[in-house]
Amino acid sequence: MLNTMSQQTLHEHGPVAGDVAQGPVAAAGDVAQGPVAAAGVVAQGPVAAAGVVAQGPVAAGGDVAQGPVAAAGDVAQGPVAAGGDVAQGPVAAGGVVAQGPVAAGGDVAQGPVAAGGDVAQGPVAAGGVVAQGPVAAAGVVAQGPVAAAGVVAQGPVAAAGVVAQGPVAAAGVVAQGPVAAGGAVAQGPVSAPTQARPKTLPLLQSPTENAISARW
Repeated sequence: MLNTMSQQTLHEHGPVAGDVAQGPVAAAGDVAQGPVAAAGVVAQGPVAAAGVVAQGPVAAGGDVAQGPVAAAGDVAQGPVAAGGDVAQGPVAAGGVVAQGPVAAGGDVAQGPVAAGGDVAQGPVAAGGVVAQGPVAAAGVVAQGPVAAAGVVAQGPVAAAGVVAQGPVAAAGVVAQGPVAAGGAVAQGPVSAPTQARPKTLPLLQSPTENAISARW
């Protein structure tokens, strides 16, 4: 049925409810082409909301797929409608095939379209914010990976959303090199955190105080 539709009909419908077409950000704020998942898991490709690492698009339930995946987690080789129908192009919620991204109102666009129907030349967040790079779930625009809290960073980002130029410990401490489990910054390998013992200095007493001490 999908193959017999006219070209005019194919251009009249497309993704809705914030589905991004030809861009890397899902409606739920999943980061694509960037390395940080919602749970802080590092990946080389899109990552599911549950933090599962995958080499391609991932369904809401964390299933790995080689192409776009429907909300129900059905795997397909092309865009999939909300009902799980497979299509060769972007698909609207009702399963209509389109040749380009389409806004919620059915308007045809040449680029990704936000949930409100705004046309954009780059990825669009669930809130309809236009960006040239990955966009966090809160709609924050970034040129690089974005943490789950929407913090912009040029490098890896900890689960707490702390921005860093290098590896970041689980506690969100920023470091230029390897970081210990406790978040201590180091320039090289780091062992288990140790507590430094404070040095005690002898008390200096006056001759009078020494004499009093001698009596006791």
